[in-house]
Amino acid sequence: MKNLKLTLPRTLLFGILLAGGIVYYCKNGINSMETYEIVLSAVLMLALLTLILLKIFVEVKKGS
Repeated sequence: MKNLKLTLPRTLLFGILLAGGIVYYCKNGINSMETYEIVLSAVLMLALLTLILLKIFVEVKKGS
């Protein structure tokens, strides 16, 4: 499991984007965001989360 260090940049980016989105939403509310911004953010966050989970599952499978 020591090879999971490779996911740190992705995990940090995911955390920063998630925290930034939550702060923006709390300050401005949903009405200040365009629909395409919400959809694009959701797609990018899902893609990043998928990459993180794939990396973890591949490393765990290699270790087994």
